[in-house]
Amino acid sequence: TWAAPVAEDGVVYVGTNDGRFHAVRTADGTALWVWAGPHRIDGRAVIAGDAVLFVDGQAGLVCLARMDGALRWRLPLHDAVLAGGPPQENPTFNRRTAFPLVVGKTVYCGSSDGGLYAVDLAAGRKLWRHEAGAPIFSGVAEIEPGILAFGCMDGSAVLLDCHTQTEVARYQTAGEVVTTPVLAGGNVIVGSRDYQLHAFS
Repeated sequence: TWAAPVAEDGVVYVGTNDGRFHAVRTADGTALWVWAGPHRIDGRAVIAGDAVLFVDGQAGLVCLARMDGALRWRLPLHDAVLAGGPPQENPTFNRRTAFPLVVGKTVYCGSSDGGLYAVDLAAGRKLWRHEAGAPIFSGVAEIEPGILAFGCMDGSAVLLDCHTQTEVARYQTAGEVVTTPVLAGGNVIVGSRDYQLHAFS
């Protein structure tokens, strides 16, 4: 699997390239449940209370119940009309997959169609979409209250006000950005496929 595992409350959660998502007890490796989906899973999962979320290989945002793996909802995030076609097979060459951020009752996640989506956590309903101009395969971070940060395949790192859905900053690098920006010492730090680590003030 390309997916990174995540652990919470003595349980490890991880997806695999056969479309299965596993919950395993950390103490002894006992399988607690397995959810079988139709698409490969390369993305890192995120825990949100009694739910676990991840993006599958067809840019679907999936929400499962942590207790038993029951599917709560799946929301397609790739708009083929806007993107000019269906999701491409491994466009990052190393199976990089966007992973979501949960803030309160809202899930934020990037998409291969170039949009940053806000989704209602309980219902799996799209709240809004911000057009970023290039596919997003990074994670999303809240670097300040209400300010989201993410990277794009056009080499940009974007800061977005999630309340107004307006960009407050856009920094440019010379390579694709598939890493998740962080805030350190008042600077936005992001790695790029131009082989550089960038700090923007």
